[in-house]
Amino acid sequence: MSRKKRGRGRPSDYKAYVRHYNALNKEMKKRGLTMAEGRMNKLEWKTMREALINTRKDEIAQGKRKTLGNINKDLAKMQQYAISREQAKAYQKAIKATDNKKVSLRDIRAGKYAVNWDVINAREKELRAENHSWNYIHDIIAQEYFGS
Repeated sequence: MSRKKRGRGRPSDYKAYVRHYNALNKEMKKRGLTMAEGRMNKLEWKTMREALINTRKDEIAQGKRKTLGNINKDLAKMQQYAISREQAKAYQKAIKATDNKKVSLRDIRAGKYAVNWDVINAREKELRAENHSWNYIHDIIAQEYFGS
């Protein structure tokens, strides 16, 4: 008598990635947004999946991660927005400093609101006119507008 093996773990096939991508795309459309990147074909998916697995294995070996996580879901999430969460947080600080507006991370990541680079460029010119070094200028702008 042969026993059927139960499927364990997450599906690691291309169809699972497509399901995650389509679900995110549907969610974005409900909010009136579009995905930053189109869906990968099978060869692109396989290449990106292997690269992400290798990166995460290295992170596990270094003690930075405990598991590989849901690779297919994370690949789809990486295509959702053009700007990372960390970049959006920095932009949020810059927008607050330049325009004194509170903008949500989602709006920034979706491309609905951008940093007012004219104000930052004007500040850079002002600092250059005072004959400061490039390193000093970049440090000042990073602190004043991006909080870093």
